[in-house]
Amino acid sequence: QGDDEESKDGKREPHIYQVAKAAYEGVWHRSLGQTVLVSGESGAGKTETTKFVMRFLALAGAGGTESSMSKVERQVLDS
Repeated sequence: QGDDEESKDGKREPHIYQVAKAAYEGVWHRSLGQTVLVSGESGAGKTETTKFVMRFLALAGAGGTESSMSKVERQVLDS
C-alpha cells in the first residue's frame, strides 16, 4: 500500500490501480461480480479515473497487450 495517498483526515486512500487490480482478481480468481465506484467533487478527475480503470481491466482481460483487445474494446476505450 505504498502507493496510497493520505487524505485530509490522515487516512490512507487506495490507489486506483490497486482498486482495479482487486476488482479484476475478484472476477478472475473468485468468479465474483465486481463494481468500482468512482466518486468525488466536480473537477476531481472522476472521468479520467474511470478511463484508467476501464483500460486496466480491458488490458488485464486481454492478456496485457492492446493488440489482444477486440475492436469493440478499443473503440470503447478510445471514446
